[in-house]
Amino acid sequence: MVPDEQVVQLVEFETDNSSITGEMTITIDLVDADGGTRISAVHDGLPEGVPPDQNELG
Repeated sequence: MVPDEQVVQLVEFETDNSSITGEMTITIDLVDADGGTRISAVHDGLPEGVPPDQNELG
């Protein structure tokens, strides 16, 4: 964690479905923007069983 700049979260999927098990790292960057904060989230290690388009919806 970098205060006011970045949060890195490790997510571990707990399920009986082997296509979506494992760990994923989510890196969230916070950037000053006009009137607020712009948030960018990058997901690394997305399990094969999670279609990227469905992850984008979440």
